[in-house]
Amino acid sequence: MNRFAPIIVVSVLLFVVLSVRNISGQGVEREASVSQSNLSSGQAAQTTDSSLGTQETSGSSTIPFPSIFKKYSRATVPAVPAEIFGIWDLESGERYIEKGVVRRWPMASLTKLMTAVVTLTHVPKDALLQINDQSFPPNDISLAPLPHGIYSASSLMRAMLIGSRNEAAETFAQSYGYDAFIAAMNAQAVTWGMHRTYFEEPTGLSAVNQSTAEEIRVMAQHIYTEFPEIFSITRIPTFTLQPENQTSTEIKSTNLFAGQADFLGGKTGYIDESQGNLLSIFRYEGRPLLLIVLGSDDRFGATATLFSWFSENYSRYRN
Repeated sequence: MNRFAPIIVVSVLLFVVLSVRNISGQGVEREASVSQSNLSSGQAAQTTDSSLGTQETSGSSTIPFPSIFKKYSRATVPAVPAEIFGIWDLESGERYIEKGVVRRWPMASLTKLMTAVVTLTHVPKDALLQINDQSFPPNDISLAPLPHGIYSASSLMRAMLIGSRNEAAETFAQSYGYDAFIAAMNAQAVTWGMHRTYFEEPTGLSAVNQSTAEEIRVMAQHIYTEFPEIFSITRIPTFTLQPENQTSTEIKSTNLFAGQADFLGGKTGYIDESQGNLLSIFRYEGRPLLLIVLGSDDRFGATATLFSWFSENYSRYRN
């Protein structure tokens, strides 16, 4: 009997090892299967709009495991009239809610934010620039065009960012060299990692000027840290534009939030193809909170609804 004891022990041990391996393998396979099932059910359906070459994530969602702001309620994201929207902590890039933020969309006058970046980089602030017949894009339908005359670059910058004046953007591009200016806009987008963004012209009147909400967020983050004067200008509700030796013109902001104490800057945009676009930065609990709304027939209402909902349900992370 003693001769067979080692054989019996080895057999028992081998049986145990094989059993454990089978059980463990089944467990891993089951866990992987469950995880894949959860991933599939959690993914929002995607549709492709071939007319704009866009991809949309339908539905909206909140983002788990934030580190700056945390959601302290079970409230769902409100329905707002917008094709695309998102809320981010601007400095960290942490995103909290989103709908279709990787879908390409016509930027409209959000384009002028990049126009401002290239202008500040290549056109001296004290340069004197002329507004003339060539300053007006052929498809511009401005009801009250700026008077012809000589303007400082800094004053035209305000006209472009506060009043969204297309002739100011066009003048900046022409002063540097139109093709070189557009190339610089696209080069800056690539430098900032905005590989799905393209600019055809400096005003935003062309529907070919396209980006995604996520890449617009990237642009806003760089502007906020590297070109802070751009958003500072957009906080101004009105200003007086004074050309040399001519009558002054009052420029009113296109942004209803301009002048609010918690408004840190932003940009409006509208063409028929995009409908209403709006980029807004608000101060919330000591942080710059970015809201982007694209493709809306009530961009200010949608933004106000989202900001109100966020402030009622999110707060700084508490350990």
